[in-house]
Parts: sequence; structure tokens; C-alpha cells
Amino acid sequence: MTVQDEQHARFRPIMGLIMAFLSLSVLFFIPVPKIFQQSLGAAVLNTGHILFFCLFGFAFFRFTSGTLLYRIIVFLMVVFAISLGVESIQSMVGRAFQWGDVLRNELGALLGLSVFRCFTVSSGRQLSLRLTWLLLVMIAIVIERLPLVHEVMFQHT
Repeated sequence: MTVQDEQHARFRPIMGLIMAFLSLSVLFFIPVPKIFQQSLGAAVLNTGHILFFCLFGFAFFRFTSGTLLYRIIVFLMVVFAISLGVESIQSMVGRAFQWGDVLRNELGALLGLSVFRCFTVSSGRQLSLRLTWLLLVMIAIVIERLPLVHEVMFQHT
């Protein structure tokens, strides 16, 4: 296998990931159906931000380089820029710009990169630190999603 073939072999999965996320990102721009405009439906859609960017973080964090802290900072800045772009475009197509969505995108990206880091463990000590970080991110997401839990619990009573 030549060097050029190796470069193409590494480039294909990246292009596949980019195409998959671009096609899924269309969901951020589709008008929201009436059923989802109520509080429970909106909460479910908001959880989609976390899930989408969790997958994004898991898939794309591996392509960053540098020290771990630098990689995390740059990656979160890229996610923030993407979030601002998505929210700005949404405001132009009839949907509202929401800072809460930007926060959910960042939390999802943190969760995704935390899960990715847990799968790339090299020692027991690092595993415990990574699992602690993952737990803290998950607690932050649960706290952010508490209104959804409240809505579900009190809507059925």
C-alpha cells in the first residue's frame, strides 16, 4: 500500500462522518411540528441537541491534536462556533435563537468526548479520572434536563 493509498484510507471515514452529520444537521432547520411546540415536545427536541452533539463529540474529538487540555479547549470552541452558526441560521428560517440550545450542544459535546476518552484508557488511574469526569458531565446534563423530568411526572397526574 502506497502512502497516497494510506492517506485516502484515513480520509474516507472522516468524509463519511462529515456527510452523516451534515445530513443529520438538516433536522435543526426543519420547522417544528405543532405537537412538539408544547412544553413536553420542546423538551424532547432540546434533548436531541445533547444527543446529536454527544455523537459529534465522540466521532470528531479523535481528530484533534496537541495536549489534552488544548484539544478540549479547541474542540469546545469549534462546537461553540458551530452552535452559534446553527442558531443564527435557525433565526433566519423562522425558528428562534436560543442560548439554551448552545449550552445543550456544549454539554452534549463534553459528554461525547468524555465517553471517547473513557474508551481510550491506558492506565487504571486515568480510567478513574475519566469516569469521574464522565459522571460529572452526566450530572450536569441531568440537572439541565430536570424540567423535562418535572414535566413528565406532573403531566400524567
